[in-house]
Amino acid sequence: MGPMTFQSDLTTVAFSRRKLMGRNRALSVLLGLSDLLSQSKGVSGLLNQALDYVLEHTAFDAGRIYLMEPDRQALRLAAYRGLDVAGLERVSLDEGFTGRAAKTCSFIAQSVQALGDAKRAELLASKGIHTVVCVPFVVLDRVEGVMNLAAKSPIRLDQDEVDLLMMIGHLIGVAAIHSETEEILRDIVEELQHRNETIKLFVSTVGHDLKGPAVAAYGFAKRLQERYAGVLDERGVLYCEQILKATRQIACMVDELNSFVRTREMTLQVQRLSVSALWESLRQEFSTEFTKRSLRWEEHAQVAEVTADEVMVLRALRNLVQNALAHGGPSLSTIRVGCEEREGFFVFWVADDGRGIPVEEHEKLFQPFARLKTSQGVEGSGLGLTIVREVAHRHGGEAWVRSEPGKGAVFFFSVAKATGAECRCAPEGGVNMFKKILFPVDFSDVSAKIVPVVREMAARFDASVHVLFVARVFEHLGSIYVPHPSIKTIQAELAEGAQRKLGEFLAQHFQGVAVEGRVVSGDPAEEILKYADSQGIDLIVMGTHGRKGFERIVFGSVAERVVKGAVVPVMTVNPYGEKARWGR
Repeated sequence: MGPMTFQSDLTTVAFSRRKLMGRNRALSVLLGLSDLLSQSKGVSGLLNQALDYVLEHTAFDAGRIYLMEPDRQALRLAAYRGLDVAGLERVSLDEGFTGRAAKTCSFIAQSVQALGDAKRAELLASKGIHTVVCVPFVVLDRVEGVMNLAAKSPIRLDQDEVDLLMMIGHLIGVAAIHSETEEILRDIVEELQHRNETIKLFVSTVGHDLKGPAVAAYGFAKRLQERYAGVLDERGVLYCEQILKATRQIACMVDELNSFVRTREMTLQVQRLSVSALWESLRQEFSTEFTKRSLRWEEHAQVAEVTADEVMVLRALRNLVQNALAHGGPSLSTIRVGCEEREGFFVFWVADDGRGIPVEEHEKLFQPFARLKTSQGVEGSGLGLTIVREVAHRHGGEAWVRSEPGKGAVFFFSVAKATGAECRCAPEGGVNMFKKILFPVDFSDVSAKIVPVVREMAARFDASVHVLFVARVFEHLGSIYVPHPSIKTIQAELAEGAQRKLGEFLAQHFQGVAVEGRVVSGDPAEEILKYADSQGIDLIVMGTHGRKGFERIVFGSVAERVVKGAVVPVMTVNPYGEKARWGR
């Protein structure tokens, strides 16, 4: 085939494996092997299938694959076909052609008759083997294994064939490394999950078994102090004070541990929040303390509303105000709270004019149980700022501080604008979690009202949108004497109308968005789950009608069933209640 000349700016060449095989056998073989190796099967399964593929597409009749041991002193057998491997399960780098190929990073081909080991040559010849080839697996200039191939008849090996076998070895070596790494990571993840469950059980046990006795001890000590104050001497009064302080600390620690676990585990209840309402809540909560200490309270906000979990955001803000009150020192006179808008994020901050924090201690602040030099003599669990950071992470943001000794401190935490989606991406960028978003619709006002949320999520994660309408089936109407042909006619007309309506819906609401529409028939919840599974959906966003009472009994909740059955995150939005919930 001669060179191709393209006469236009756009040339389309249809791909055909069959034609590729005719034009370029080597590329075709490598393409097929690459496809095979891309499938995750574990190291053993991968290497056995790879060896089968090589034997099928070459003139060889048998083979073995060895992988380098961790100490790189020997090779271990990982796969074989067509030959007895007794005594060959492990090969030293100083042993035979296999070891030499690995040690010298060389392709070796030899006829059996020319083998230096007469006993080995006789054994191979008795099995009908004529030629032996050793192909090293060279990855990043290191040998990761060797493939031995044996042929029962003479074969011709030109440079092109040698290059092809070396490329085959390279691909198998890369795949083996990746597969081994994947298995190691899977084991690590399982171990971490087990440890995480153990920690959760421990914290739960501590929360249940430790707080009760601590509260009881506090109560008895308090009663002793009040009833027998006149009887106790100075040392007895001091002992009571120490017991009260210690039990308060235990109860506080347990509460903070439970709060930390809840912050990490609880489902985000995302909704629109009024910033002024957040300030009002904080102001009322701390008014007595501010009045008692003659402190000034200032509020600043560049935005009126944010989208986040109210309980979590209030907890973070409360912890920061408490932190300022506890660590501000005698110079503290003013606490300011604020919220501003930055690219992709809302940023909350709490500032004080207290003693400040040395720069070298900033990195420790958000670590669990961190107690700084400036914290000596101040009660606390050491988890308050850790919870702030966790709240930020749950909302796709981060937490940080700006402070110097004598100049006060400003603590910040950010919340991603994308409806508080739970992701771990920093303000400067991150990995896109959701590449495919499923948006089930029913063409009601609810669907139209949720479109901005879906578009925002798609823009945020650079995701494609799948819009799905499920036409309910009517087979149950047979019980009220509607002929089946009529039911089928109705369903066909509904499906046709739905397809037309879907096209109009997409044209009206999803211009400029990568979108795909589909109409299916069946039970809505079941079809939504089925579609999500078949299309590899990463996130489901759907509306709820907020039905209650009799309506809920009659119509049921499709969203609730989807949340319970989905294996991917589900965001449900009630536009009338202006509230979004995360499932899973």
